[in-house]
Amino acid sequence: FEPLSQEVIDTRWPSNRAPRFAVGNNNASTTIAYDLKQNPITNEDLPEVLKSFEQLFPRMIPGLDWKKKEIRTINGRQWVYVEMTSKAVDTDIYNILMTTPYNNQMLMFNFNSTKEDFPDLEEELRRSIDSITISD
Repeated sequence: FEPLSQEVIDTRWPSNRAPRFAVGNNNASTTIAYDLKQNPITNEDLPEVLKSFEQLFPRMIPGLDWKKKEIRTINGRQWVYVEMTSKAVDTDIYNILMTTPYNNQMLMFNFNSTKEDFPDLEEELRRSIDSITISD
């Protein structure tokens, strides 16, 4: 995985949803992105954040099929954790989105892969998720 250029980031994540940083494989069919959003949240807010994702995402994401929707603890930190598949213009996507409070902001990770790539990379992506450690 290599850092994606700003041009690739702007193409893959149009409008105000583009992450600050993303890495991907050589054709960017599998990516890992992160961003800090200016939404102040706390651990107590996570159930409400999850609820808002459950309500908002079906309206925003074509062909959404939920796989998991939960609050999960990873290395001592609570995360909103959702897995889903969806339809993109030219392929189906497997997406894992995670968010947690960090410095009075919302830290987000997005693990995104074509459904074709996902089986080959799933184990590595899940190891990456399990390796995330955030210190305040």
